[in-house]
Amino acid sequence: MPRIFYTNGSYEYWGRNAALIHISPDGKQDAPLAPNTRVYYVAGSQHGPGRLPPTRTGTANLANINDYRPLYRALLLALDAWIRDGVEPPPSQYPRIDRGELIAFEALRDSEAPLHPMRAWRMNYDSEPPVRGRIFPLLVPAIGPEGNELGGIQMPEVAVPLARYRGWNYIAASNAPRKYINDMVGSTLPLDRSAILKRYRGRESYLQLVREKARQMAAQRLLLPVDVEPVVERAGQVWDWLLSSN
Repeated sequence: MPRIFYTNGSYEYWGRNAALIHISPDGKQDAPLAPNTRVYYVAGSQHGPGRLPPTRTGTANLANINDYRPLYRALLLALDAWIRDGVEPPPSQYPRIDRGELIAFEALRDSEAPLHPMRAWRMNYDSEPPVRGRIFPLLVPAIGPEGNELGGIQMPEVAVPLARYRGWNYIAASNAPRKYINDMVGSTLPLDRSAILKRYRGRESYLQLVREKARQMAAQRLLLPVDVEPVVERAGQVWDWLLSSN
């Protein structure tokens, strides 16, 4: 049997119903995973890694700046070691129903969240054209007390937040339908400057928290040791950008 990593971000739950990978079809319970697979969810991320400074190209919110490329580098080496040498990869990390991390999108307490995410439907392909059947449930990551998504893997920028990171965004055009998500693009919703300065004593203490989180991820083989300091450096750039523009 092939060995497979399923990797998804927040957008895939809102825009591609990624929860169907690991839940029962009725959406009521977590489904068991095949032993030759792992599932990794990148909390608070859009379809592609974010960049700094973020853009607002036709979107209502700034694009998501969460850069998870260092995580994917580590996962790629873990997959290679699993295939070549039989070294067990890091355990799957994804939002689960039984931990309250994955909920029906209708139950999400987030007034800014989409009312009309992309849905998946049962299809009957016995005829041409295919016949659409019942809609699948849509489950999305719950929001934690700090305003970011629960479950899965939080990059240090999300675990030590300066913003709320979302997998959805909206089209900015005045004639665009309201609360329908934009394709593939997420959102960065910065915290207020006063909230940031109240939460963290300053730039250096913030970066030390980021460094601790990055080292924890490296110990879990979710970051390469060589990427720890670049991740910290990038977090410093986020701090500088956000506090200079907020």
